Amino acid sequence: GFTTRSWTAPPVRVASLTRRAMAMDVGKITKDCESKMKKSLESVQSNLDTLRAGRASTNLLDRVMVDYYGAETPLNQLAGISVSGGQALIVDPYDKSTLGDI
Repeated sequence: GFTTRSWTAPPVRVASLTRRAMAMDVGKITKDCESKMKKSLESVQSNLDTLRAGRASTNLLDRVMVDYYGAETPLNQLAGISVSGGQALIVDPYDKSTLGDI
């Protein structure tokens, strides 16, 4: 007749490998989460910078894009932006021919 044998892996070794693999995964996940959280916080800060709180801020125009010779270009790369009197922004193009585009 036939005899049956059962084989099981040594539990200590398997558990040890599993713990190491889990520790590596936890470290990787933690680093990934930290990176994503940092990007989220930077995004929130950027959004908050564009809010107006009773005073004009040059950050209000950070996201304004201008079609400059067929390429979308940030306004702050085409013009100097300054605050006048706390309530108004002054946009002074570096190249006066872009005034119509701006």
